[in-house]
Amino acid sequence: MRPSRVATAVLTLSVLLIGAPPAAAKKSAKARTTIAVAPFSTASSEEYWFIGYALADTIESRLARENTFNTLTLKQWNAVLRDRDLPPGAIGSDADKLRVGKLLGARYLVTGSYQARWPEVTVLMRVFDTMSGKVAFSAEGRGKLERLMEVEGQLSVALFKELGVKLPRAPVRTKDVYAFRAAMLCKEIAEMQSLGPRAAPNLPAASVTKAKRDCEHALELEPNYPDALSALGILQAVSGETAEAEKTLRRARKVARRTGLADLGLFWLRFRSGHRDEAIAALGQAVARRPGFLHARGVLGQAYNEVGKHEEARKVWEGYLAISPDHPFALAQLGYTMARLGDIDGAIAKTTEAIARVPDDATLYIERASREIDGKKWQQAESSLRKAMELNPKLAVAYLRLGYVYLETKQDNLARAILKKALAEAEMESERRLRGIACFDLAKVEARGGNKDQALAYLDQAINEGFADTKRFDADPDLAALRSDARYKKMMKRARAGGGDKGAKKNK
Repeated sequence: MRPSRVATAVLTLSVLLIGAPPAAAKKSAKARTTIAVAPFSTASSEEYWFIGYALADTIESRLARENTFNTLTLKQWNAVLRDRDLPPGAIGSDADKLRVGKLLGARYLVTGSYQARWPEVTVLMRVFDTMSGKVAFSAEGRGKLERLMEVEGQLSVALFKELGVKLPRAPVRTKDVYAFRAAMLCKEIAEMQSLGPRAAPNLPAASVTKAKRDCEHALELEPNYPDALSALGILQAVSGETAEAEKTLRRARKVARRTGLADLGLFWLRFRSGHRDEAIAALGQAVARRPGFLHARGVLGQAYNEVGKHEEARKVWEGYLAISPDHPFALAQLGYTMARLGDIDGAIAKTTEAIARVPDDATLYIERASREIDGKKWQQAESSLRKAMELNPKLAVAYLRLGYVYLETKQDNLARAILKKALAEAEMESERRLRGIACFDLAKVEARGGNKDQALAYLDQAINEGFADTKRFDADPDLAALRSDARYKKMMKRARAGGGDKGAKKNK
């Protein structure tokens, strides 16, 4: 049978990259085609929003089971952005999805739209080629809402036939549409929680409580529903129920029999509990079991960097790029790792390579500026940050980094203005750490100018935002004039006791 258009393109891409078809790629563990899956959208009633996430999750899981491709959903990319203290980009139109698909390093993007009106649902699936921006393949599925997995099956049969590979067995999923809805409601909340090595619990308590009820409802309808189990385990971890979370996530991993949300949840739980070596070792085993699950591989690289094992991190990022060449995120993270190893020029060059892949992405310019700051290349850093602001004037981290550049180059008036702008833009709860650093830098600016009361006020606010590095406070020469003040001593006592939350903003 003559290969289809997408199958031919996949085969051609594999030959160009490694000189062999996908079957050989599996054996050699070298470059493989990356396929991203975005939630399907709808203009139907808000009641049926969850269908788009259920379809995307199931199709992505099938792709992962095939094990010829790299797979990474856009929701996971948002988690990666949060791990870098950056807000997720808007993912609404096909153009938005295509842009993020490029950031994922994906050659193909699976997405679509649907219309639902009880008891019927009609789904149009589209597969975009991110290089051309055009639809390479489309298929339609129709059926009953209460038998949603049959509709997903129609779409997946068409997709895998077009890809020229055997249709993998469907992942464990419930056939109960109400369980689907309950699971997607709780999973949406759980996925707001970053699972990276630096992430702290930051979900509103009321949302967590409601989401846990949704999980429990889904599990009443389908006791071994892995999505609901994984989400429940993460929510238990957020609530501080460590033992229960470990038990739930282990059960989810056993049921799913593949790496995924449960593996990431277990990593985060153990890493936060202080069992860092155990957490990293288990995540490394998960990556070995499923090399194409890029989200887990990326978290592993970040974890090695977090514990100061930069040489191990470098190997992870190089392995990432071996199977997903030219991936912008992996290139930027390799650049970060090289900077930690002392190769500043190499780090900047790698980040510049990432920018060449997606030249309109502000966050990559911020990454390059950070490497330029590492090398004290102040003018180049300012230029990179100004470009980031031009592309996206709402990124608070760009203002924070530029404020630091001005602080280090003794341009205190400019630093004051730009750091205040960083505070104004950092409105999300996930940006709390960013606000704390901005307040610390503002305290330095005011202390330099002899504005003692204002400096102490900013220092107090930094501690309230969770930035309570007392060793740094006590060693900073700009804060020397504050340290004899009784207010400063009281703040340090509070910071050593764990800081405070009275100044933290609510999640918007």
